[in-house]
Amino acid sequence: MINGHKDYYWHEMTFLIHQSSGQGRHITVVCFEVPDDKVDSNDSTNPSDSECEIEPHNFLKELKVELDNAPPHHIVDWRYVQSLLLRQAIVVVDRGVWACSKAVRKIEKVRRDLIVIDHHSHI
Repeated sequence: MINGHKDYYWHEMTFLIHQSSGQGRHITVVCFEVPDDKVDSNDSTNPSDSECEIEPHNFLKELKVELDNAPPHHIVDWRYVQSLLLRQAIVVVDRGVWACSKAVRKIEKVRRDLIVIDHHSHI
């Protein structure tokens, strides 16, 4: 922990996709707990004070850009929409993994320094 904040921030995201059948086929997507680029500065899980900061990612904004650029016949196929959701989820997870790797690297450096100090104290 740094200044009382976690050194990481992880998102638990849920996606529900419903595809109607019939003549007026359409897709309904409900997204829960997806990240946006607005982080509350009073939030104790805010990564902004951490050395392990995750770059903001507005999931829904990026998803809308992809949907706007998609061919119309693709956006009524739940598999295509699911692939777009997964693409955005991968970006979020990738950023989280890189942020955590920075924290792990910091721990490894401190541990290595402690091992060297401990080794020299027995000589």
